[in-house]
Amino acid sequence: MLETRFGLGLNFLATWAAWRDDPHRPRLLHYVATEAHPASAQDLLQAAENWPELAPMAQALAHRWWGLLPGTHRISLDSGQVLLTLGIADGHEWLAHQHFLADTLYLSSIDADHSSGMWAPELMSALARRCRPGAPFATSTGAEPVRASLTVHGFVVETESRRPIEQDSLHGRFAPPWSAHKPLPQRPQLTSAVVIGGGLAGAAMAASLARRGHTVTVLDQAAHPAAGASGLPAGLFGPHLSTDDAWLSQITRAGMRCTWQTLHDYADLDGSWGATGVLEHRVGRGRHWPHANVEAGRDWTRPADPDTLRAVGLPPDAPAWWHERAGWIQPAALVRALLAQPGIQWQGRCHVSTITRTASGWHVCDPTGNTLAETDWLIVAAGPATRTLLAGPLAALRPQGLPLNEVRGQMTGQLHAAQTPRLPRFAINGHGALIPHVPSAEGPAWYCGATFDRSRQTALLDAADDAANLAKLGELLPELGGACANSARAEMSRPWSGVRCTVADRVPLVGPIAPHALPGLWVSTAMGARGLCLALLCGDIAAAWHGHEPLPLDDRLARHLAAQRFMHQL
Repeated sequence: MLETRFGLGLNFLATWAAWRDDPHRPRLLHYVATEAHPASAQDLLQAAENWPELAPMAQALAHRWWGLLPGTHRISLDSGQVLLTLGIADGHEWLAHQHFLADTLYLSSIDADHSSGMWAPELMSALARRCRPGAPFATSTGAEPVRASLTVHGFVVETESRRPIEQDSLHGRFAPPWSAHKPLPQRPQLTSAVVIGGGLAGAAMAASLARRGHTVTVLDQAAHPAAGASGLPAGLFGPHLSTDDAWLSQITRAGMRCTWQTLHDYADLDGSWGATGVLEHRVGRGRHWPHANVEAGRDWTRPADPDTLRAVGLPPDAPAWWHERAGWIQPAALVRALLAQPGIQWQGRCHVSTITRTASGWHVCDPTGNTLAETDWLIVAAGPATRTLLAGPLAALRPQGLPLNEVRGQMTGQLHAAQTPRLPRFAINGHGALIPHVPSAEGPAWYCGATFDRSRQTALLDAADDAANLAKLGELLPELGGACANSARAEMSRPWSGVRCTVADRVPLVGPIAPHALPGLWVSTAMGARGLCLALLCGDIAAAWHGHEPLPLDDRLARHLAAQRFMHQL
């Protein structure tokens, strides 16, 4: 569904209600709308007051209606089955960079006199490129300029009706007399896929595909999910900040929204994460505030207030930001919840050695040559092992393989004890991190770290790393960090170490590697230290590319994540 102006959301709420009531509804409802000046959440609620049947959906929408900076925002509702994609921008400019095709079109009746360009040729041309042939449209205005603009751009007006108060409304369909210059993308059939890797990247990919009706088999060499780097005791999710709001900052905001919404969708994750907000202390940096004068930006980040700084022993002029929607999570709990979705089959103790392409598809074999799986669609999400597994298929295309780097990281943890200083309810990062009040079987614990070591590729614990983490914590929080270090006791220690995977430009690799030469071979890897922020987003991007769906972020940003960016043919 595509709407040219979201307004107060009543068309969306009515469509959502109709989808719920339809026993033959599609598995997913994609609703795409543009809006240059989004209303407030309170305005949405007030607009729906006259329709009590819409009230629960209006409340759900208002809860997620925040941080709508210019650009693309994906609001996930009904456990991810209703996906609202908002383009906060000028309609025709935003639509010009989209690649989906709409099945139905709602045309705004606002400004039919052309006063805001709502019926400008540029917008109508963009709409014509975004509609499937035969797509019905409706608009509540029957003004002659509207009818003429629709006709010129390939829309056929089939019926008209007069309302008692409003002007004529137009209905019809998109039936251009011309042929498309290139074949239109077809919706792929439901299929089966195999994912290698049972960590966060693999689980996020499997869950996104299963939500769309695909059946997914997840293979992992460990006996249980999240046995590798995704097994860290706690991690943070939050945005990356830059004074010029660089593309990495925009991508992490999209990923952070995706993670935040997913966590709220899983009731069984209660106690395994905290939407506490995160204080970022920019040690040794200036006090520059992105979006400080934009209300939607303050939904994401704002200057830390004196009370927050006082709670961690920092002076009121410390260069620190408050991330309102950031928080902490125990990743293994999220991985288990994702893999528990219907349509996903977990297979542990599968030692994948080689993957090869034959006439019948991709063969996944163990070290003895036994076939573990056969599939037309294989997604490798094996972290540091991804490079080795792909060496064979990529030998002729890129002999050096994908430019993946192994990075070892160690966290330092301590159980809370009588001498533990009073810790704030929220986490702190910026130069290392402190995550307080992490639940464990032995009681609450706090964690700091982590190291970032490119010289070692094993997860063996190192006491020197604990000392380095505690020293960095003292720099991040001179007063509180020093007290935590002084209270640390060896018998209460809970260190953890794992090996992560990165690439030079610090963002993941997702999607097909070489779709023409290696059809059906995809990856989701190189999450580095941002897996909790980006893994779920990568799963949604991959599913959107495969199904020709609207993307959850701007297309130009998604291209920064495409695995093909490192192939010679690009």
